[in-house]
Amino acid sequence: MSTRLPTLIAPPSARYPGSAPVLVRKTATSPAQHRKRMRRLQHKFAKTIKEQRRIAKIHGLYAVALTLTYRPTQMPEGKDISSFLDKLRAKLKRGGKPLLYTWVLECKHAYHYHLMVWLPRGMRLERSLLERWWPHGYFEAEACRSPHRWGKYMAKSETKESLPAGRRLFGYGGLDQAGEDAVRRACLPRWLQQILPAFSRPRRCRGGGWVDVLTGEIFISPYVWTPRGIKLRAGPSVRMKLGCRATGEMTLSPKTVSLAE
Repeated sequence: MSTRLPTLIAPPSARYPGSAPVLVRKTATSPAQHRKRMRRLQHKFAKTIKEQRRIAKIHGLYAVALTLTYRPTQMPEGKDISSFLDKLRAKLKRGGKPLLYTWVLECKHAYHYHLMVWLPRGMRLERSLLERWWPHGYFEAEACRSPHRWGKYMAKSETKESLPAGRRLFGYGGLDQAGEDAVRRACLPRWLQQILPAFSRPRRCRGGGWVDVLTGEIFISPYVWTPRGIKLRAGPSVRMKLGCRATGEMTLSPKTVSLAE
């Protein structure tokens, strides 16, 4: 009686010499990944506008809604919006005012930017200036009666789904250090926001977790991914103290501290 050996199927690289298996990253273009990206943008957008309104009250600024549209056949380039903002920043700098701005890139019938900029009261963006600053198509500008509503309109997701991969969707500037910290904190996971001390500077760690670059503490998520979904870890979350050297290197200390639930 003979024993039948199992049939072995060679991988494509072995069956077809010179070929290599092709890996497809499905999450990069999946609807779930897009929704996650848009939620992160909306949280960051709302906090940015809130901080800009705080600074605008200090400097006596008002909001202006701008739309900069490309010609139908023209593709957007990052230097276009940068050049426009540089010219506006130079004009405001001569008057001793900062440039507070927020922009988003969209595409419906043509690529276009929606912006919210904050100008000194009494200042207007003349049409002749906008024609020189934006030679790529046409533009619209008007005083923003409700920054909150214009911000919600800018953060909508319907016109951002058709953007090419790798395009930057959102940009902002002009915040002070307190504003930058507030925007950065608003984008963190909720579990981290609850335990992170004030005035921290968290950054992602290679291999997982977050590190406060000011104190050297590493914060590990209380959640873990499983084939059946996201679950709580078996045991308390921990935060580990690091020893920070002048060279920027960090070494783990053996001490761990349990986080209060």
